[in-house]
Amino acid sequence: NRNAIVITSIGEFKKLKLKESVSKGEELRAIEKKSLKDYRLYVSIISVFALIFILSVVYKYNNVVSTIVVETTSPIRLEINGFNRVIDVSSSTAKGKKLVSDTSVLDNKIDNAIYKILEYANENDMVKGSGIVVTITGKSLKHNALKETSDFIYRKDLKVRFNNSG
Repeated sequence: NRNAIVITSIGEFKKLKLKESVSKGEELRAIEKKSLKDYRLYVSIISVFALIFILSVVYKYNNVVSTIVVETTSPIRLEINGFNRVIDVSSSTAKGKKLVSDTSVLDNKIDNAIYKILEYANENDMVKGSGIVVTITGKSLKHNALKETSDFIYRKDLKVRFNNSG
């Protein structure tokens, strides 16, 4: 057996890993066997930091930082999180609800979501004569954040106005 339980000079019981065989009552020098108890403090500190990190990511994902309203013949409301992803899409009209269900833009990047909505609106005659108005409230979009959307607008020669400050 390569392990032994010994009593130290201060009265603590320790589990040791033995390098050579010893007999009972003999004095020895050995390395203390490490167990999970020895690392409990470090594991708990790392666990607390991991929990804080996970909770902050979940909070940032679920927290709405901006709202985008795409006004076609039916207004479509997109709620955007801190990762620039769509976390909620809604519309108050039946035609708008069909657009929401057919495009499935949930958890898409903003550019891809607006592109899909404009593409669907263009294909299904949901563009007003005055054009489409996209209003962003809350955190404004960065310059050139909608590359795919702007390319689509240019190719289809759509009349789209952006209000980036709400």
